[in-house]
Amino acid sequence: VKFEEVIDQIFYNVKYVCPWVPGTHGKKSSGMQSSIRGVSNTGTPGVAFTMLLKLFILKLTRTQLKSMLEHSDSSYIRALGFLYLRIGMTDGFKELWSWFAPYLGDREQFSIDGTPATTTTIGSYARRLLTDPDYFGVFLPRLPVLVQRSIDANLKAWDEEQATKPAAPEPTPAEKEPAARASRTEELE
Repeated sequence: VKFEEVIDQIFYNVKYVCPWVPGTHGKKSSGMQSSIRGVSNTGTPGVAFTMLLKLFILKLTRTQLKSMLEHSDSSYIRALGFLYLRIGMTDGFKELWSWFAPYLGDREQFSIDGTPATTTTIGSYARRLLTDPDYFGVFLPRLPVLVQRSIDANLKAWDEEQATKPAAPEPTPAEKEPAARASRTEELE
């Protein structure tokens, strides 16, 4: 499987980025001796995390990761890029801030679990991955204390910098929908 094929699969199949198929996590299976057989309430693995596993098997390069984070067709491709970094950066997470910082102000919207109630922006999502170790019941790898302190200080400085900037206008509906989708639709016709 090639990187481009996995990206295409993400584009066509991923509609949420939570670890479980929405509605399956937390439901205890019932049946004959289900507790004895080790049936748990973890839920059915989601498509996004299955694709994330494929990305880990491919061992992405920096160029591939950058292309995911800047992808114009799907916010879910971008979100999986951030998850890949947050879970898989095994060098002590020292570079985590430099990967995430350019995207903290990104206002592209998407729905984390496929419902309007969890609509967020790429920037808020990236910030959450840096600050909250609990991701829908899955604990993300713990950041070293010094790295977490550095990230917290950088976030505070970033917030102060944003507070001094004039507020940007809200994006219009046309701006929320990337132009690349329109060109893809034209290709299909």
